[in-house]
Amino acid sequence: MGDVINPGRTISRKKVLEMFQVTRDNTWFLGGPDERLLGVLEERRLSDVAVLSDDCFVLEDGELNC
Repeated sequence: MGDVINPGRTISRKKVLEMFQVTRDNTWFLGGPDERLLGVLEERRLSDVAVLSDDCFVLEDGELNC
C-alpha cells in the first residue's frame, strides 16, 4: 500500500464507501452550473463510478490496488 501520512487519523473502508455514497450532500460546495449535474447517479447527470473486482472488506491491506 502507500505511506501512512497521518497515523492515528485513518478511517475504515466502510466509512470511505459511506462518504463516497453521500457526495450528493456536498454538491452545494461546487456551486455554479455544475451543482445540479453532480452528486447522484441519475439520468442526465455527470458521475464517477467505481467498479470493484473484489470484495474490499475481505482483502488484506497488501492486496488492495489503488
